[in-house]
Amino acid sequence: MTTVQSVSTVAVDRFYDVRNVRLHTIQWGDRAAAPVVIMLHGVGGNAQSFNTIGPRLAAAGLRAIAIDQRGSGTSSSPETGYDIDECGADIEAICAVENLSSVVVVGHSRGGWQAAYLAGRRPDLVAKVVLIDPARIGFASEDDAEDFYRGVRALFGPFGSLDEAIAAGRERDPAVRWTPEREASFLAGLTTREDGSVVARTSLDVLEQLRAARADGNRVRDMVAAVTAPTLMFVSAKASPDRQAQKLEYAQLIPDIRVEKVDATHAIHQDEPDLVATMILEFLAATA
Repeated sequence: MTTVQSVSTVAVDRFYDVRNVRLHTIQWGDRAAAPVVIMLHGVGGNAQSFNTIGPRLAAAGLRAIAIDQRGSGTSSSPETGYDIDECGADIEAICAVENLSSVVVVGHSRGGWQAAYLAGRRPDLVAKVVLIDPARIGFASEDDAEDFYRGVRALFGPFGSLDEAIAAGRERDPAVRWTPEREASFLAGLTTREDGSVVARTSLDVLEQLRAARADGNRVRDMVAAVTAPTLMFVSAKASPDRQAQKLEYAQLIPDIRVEKVDATHAIHQDEPDLVATMILEFLAATA
């Protein structure tokens, strides 16, 4: 178990051996604190992507658990099992180990897509939902999906060095605030091979399975429409109108939802961590 200092709290690494996988988490706050916030990263991301808001939520008395989802970060990468229900079952298994019967789920990008789906499938477990610029519910076409994943694959390497990888990350979205926390999250998603080249920890094979899991948008749409939990959604005001419309589809399906447009990039919680953490705390207090 390792620890690092972050803001006013200490981050703790914990591993869970469940469902034939080993899942890594980063946790902030006292284990007896409540409510418990489960945080889900996007495709190619990792638990470190919440190193901005996790400590801030913990400082306010919550317990925050960021999960390296299967195939990402330092969690196991099984050959199969990347369907949305399988990934949801991993989250449920961690909750069972921790004896958690009611949680708040925060999801960024694909993690938001998963969070909404899980809330619709398990209303008994998910009490509240926070979506941070969630991934679109479904792709309009195969060409639409390929256009998106082409950009994702470009950040999977190989790169000649860590500096080259960071340069590629900065170039992908120059408007992102590249803070030390942002860099730590980016580097946590990379690994250096024996030949010195740098690649993403998430393999291209896993990426393709994650892509396949998003093929049936109607299946996810039906489950999102079943969400009854109070929901807070952040939407990037810097995104194109089309991208914003994709996010706002959640608001058309979820009855009890509050939408906040933020002048930030897709990584809203990394660009504006104080604002996001404060709004989450206000939302939880208002819906208590």
